[in-house]
Amino acid sequence: MAQTSKLKHKFGGIEVIVKENIRAARIEANLDMNEASRALGFSRKILEDNEAIRNYGCHVKLNLLAAMAELYDKPIEYFFAENE
Repeated sequence: MAQTSKLKHKFGGIEVIVKENIRAARIEANLDMNEASRALGFSRKILEDNEAIRNYGCHVKLNLLAAMAELYDKPIEYFFAENE
């Protein structure tokens, strides 16, 4: 089983999908983590935590997700769509 598949199973899947889409949207917006964190008004560490898929935990700050949807010009639904 691939690492992402293992983590989807461990965390129920939706958290992993959202985190993958958060990262994809930032990259598509041509922003690095430092640029995005400054524009969002959150620390780089918080942004990294919301993009990273780690074995010990998987959480997403909803207020940050809403701000990212606006900055990255994506509907909120984009972050919940499974793109395989």
